[in-house]
Amino acid sequence: MTVADDDTADFVASGDEGSKTFILSSGLGSGMYTLMTTADTTDEPDGEVTLSFVSAAGYVAGSPSSAKVVVKDDDPTVVTLSRTGTGGITEGGAAAEFTVTLGRALIAGEIIEVPLTVTGTDVTTSDWSIGRKSGSGLNTGVTLRAGNVVRFSGAGARTATLELTADSDSATEGAETFTVALGTNTQFDANSLDTNVGGGADPHGTTNSFSVAVSDGATPTLPTVTVTGGSAVTEGSNATFTVTRTGATTAALTVLLAVSETTSGGQDF
Repeated sequence: MTVADDDTADFVASGDEGSKTFILSSGLGSGMYTLMTTADTTDEPDGEVTLSFVSAAGYVAGSPSSAKVVVKDDDPTVVTLSRTGTGGITEGGAAAEFTVTLGRALIAGEIIEVPLTVTGTDVTTSDWSIGRKSGSGLNTGVTLRAGNVVRFSGAGARTATLELTADSDSATEGAETFTVALGTNTQFDANSLDTNVGGGADPHGTTNSFSVAVSDGATPTLPTVTVTGGSAVTEGSNATFTVTRTGATTAALTVLLAVSETTSGGQDF
């Protein structure tokens, strides 16, 4: 008989593969052939071990003449997240590019879903958006799910090239910082995710986040300043004017004034 490992994995020691013999003791109609699989630390797809035999002297090969046992990998696929480029971004302006990368490429039928978080002081989901970068050869097998989940699916899926955009608003704000990160180990294991690889997936211990400074893109609305004159006065008294601003009053405002006089006889008040 022949023992063979799956082409995409290495679950059986080389010395246990190839042609083997098995003796059914007299009086027994069946027996158990035990094959020890090898535990390792390599992330690899689930595989199969196949045992097959052919006719030989003393017996005839029946059907089925081969059988498979599925072997599941128990080593997690490690996921990294990193920024591409440097510098800050502006609301409504160019995006910050980043990548989410699996430790290995997937094969057909495999799925890994990666949760992301975006945080910052007073940052809400209306402040930003994440999308796939377009371009030839980018994002094979990558889609985005609701809830900030990156889905890798099928043969060749490994790297997601994404863009973080600071969305425009009409509010005048100070500088902000967005932090994009992989979810926690617990979030990676959530039942709501469709990850089906043996060993699951885990976030990298250090290469798992980046921060970017965000400048306000709103054009400040300037206050409107008006002036009105007070009641008539007798010379030697104070003439008063009321200066009024309409709009923001949170900060002090310096107003430039010009004073002039008009008389009918050239007097100097």
